[in-house]
Amino acid sequence: MYLRLNAERDYELHVLGKNGEPIANAKVTLYFDTNMLEYSIKAVGKTNDQGVIRLGKLKGVTSFTAGMFAPTKKTWKLPSQSLIQYLSLIHISEPTRPLYISYAVFCLKKKKKKK
Repeated sequence: MYLRLNAERDYELHVLGKNGEPIANAKVTLYFDTNMLEYSIKAVGKTNDQGVIRLGKLKGVTSFTAGMFAPTKKTWKLPSQSLIQYLSLIHISEPTRPLYISYAVFCLKKKKKKK
C-alpha cells in the first residue's frame, strides 16, 4: 500500500500485490486522526478496478492508517494543512521612517499551479 497526492492535491491509497499488480475490490480498514478528536475515525473502503481508494483532500487529518489485516497496517503522518505551504515570498521592503530597529514586511501570494 502507498499513499499518493495526485495533480488535484487529493490523496489516493493504492493497494498493490507482491509483484506490484493492483488489487481490485479489496476491503481496506481506514483510520483517520485529527487534532480535534481524542479517538480515530474508522471507516471501511473498497478499491476500484485499478486498486485505488480516492480519499480526497483530508483537511484537518494529521495521520492516516490503512490495513487489510494486522500485518499489513501502515500509518502515514500528513503534512500540516496550514496556509504557509501554499504561499510564496514576493516582496521585502524596509520602513520609510528612520527607526533603530530594521524590519521586513512580507507580502505573500498564492503559488500558481504548474501544468
